[in-house]
Order: sequence, then structure tokens, then C-alpha cells
Amino acid sequence: SPSEEAIQYVRTHDLKPYIGRAIERGDIVRGMSKEDVQFVKGDPRSIREREERTVWVYGTTTRIYFKNGEVVDH
Repeated sequence: SPSEEAIQYVRTHDLKPYIGRAIERGDIVRGMSKEDVQFVKGDPRSIREREERTVWVYGTTTRIYFKNGEVVDH
């Protein structure tokens, strides 16, 4: 079940329903903002700029790709 903090985050942000559900599950999905990802995953270990995309790196294997401020792949 989602944490009280996750429920409060979803309630206080204007999110598409599928993004709200993902946040409550602790998942990352396409269309999330950088703020949404930071809420779920915390601060990235590093941030890289690659052509038109920004890559947030977590640990040794997790990469989250943003284009125009939204998740496009992970």
C-alpha cells in the first residue's frame, strides 16, 4: 500500500491518473516529470546531457532518460 507521503504528493499535484498510481507504487513511467522521479527515487548519483536528452543515473544500472522534462525511457 502507498505511503502517506506518496498519497499526499499525488493529492497535491495535478497528475495524470496513471502517473499518480505509479508514484503510489514507487514506479517510474513515461510522462513523469523530473520532480515526480525525484520524489520516487531521490536525487540521482549523476546527471548527463546527451544530445536532446538528459540522463539521470542511479546506482550502477539504473538510468532514467528525459526529453523536454519528461521521462521517455528508463
